[in-house]
Amino acid sequence: MVPRDVLEHRKQNPLMLYRAEVWEHELEHAGLSNRFAKFPEGFHSGFKIDFPSIHAVQSPPNRDSISEYKTKFNAIVQKELERGRYIGPFTAEALEQLIGPFQSSPLSIIPKPGKCRKFRLVQNFSFPHSYSPAFPNPSINSNIDANNFPTTWGKFSIIFQLISMLPPGSEVATRDIAEAYRMVPLHPSQWPAGVVRILETLFCVDICVAF
Repeated sequence: MVPRDVLEHRKQNPLMLYRAEVWEHELEHAGLSNRFAKFPEGFHSGFKIDFPSIHAVQSPPNRDSISEYKTKFNAIVQKELERGRYIGPFTAEALEQLIGPFQSSPLSIIPKPGKCRKFRLVQNFSFPHSYSPAFPNPSINSNIDANNFPTTWGKFSIIFQLISMLPPGSEVATRDIAEAYRMVPLHPSQWPAGVVRILETLFCVDICVAF
C-alpha cells in the first residue's frame, strides 16, 4: 500500500504487537480492570498520552548531529519504516491535508554509551523552551500533565533490601525489553504532535510512543 493508504488503514487498525484479549483477561482475573480501564481501549484504538491539538504547522530543523551521522540516521529511519512505526514520507503540504496541522520536534542522534557503533535517536519534545516569533507553538512536553502519568523508580537501597530478604538458594533473572515504548501504538488524535522530520522537505508520521 502507498503511505496515504497505510495511514488510513492504521487509523482503524493500530500497530499492535500485544494480544489485547489476553491483557483484558489477565487484568480482569487479577481484579485490576477498574484500575487500568484505559488499557483495553488503548489496545484497540491506540493510546492517548496527552499530546496537544496542533493548530499551526511548526517544524524546526533537526540538530547538526543528524547530518554528522547521516548514514546511521538513515538506517534508523529505514528500520522504523520497515517495522511500520513510521508512515511516509510525505511533503508538509500532503501531510497537512491528511492529518491537519502538525508539529515536529528537533531530532538528534547520539552514540549509545558502552555500545560500539550503536546510536540512539532523540526527539526533543521540550522544544521550544520559550516563545519566539519563529516558533510560536509551545513545546509538546509543556502540554503534558505529569500527574496523569505517575511513575516510581526503584533505588539501589530498595533492590538491595528486597534481595537480602530472599531465602538462600533463590535465583534472580532480569529481562531487557528492547524498544518497549515503541511497542505502544498512539491514538490517531496524537499523531500530529509526533511527526518526525526526516529530510528538509519530507516528514513521517510516528504512530508509536517515542522514548
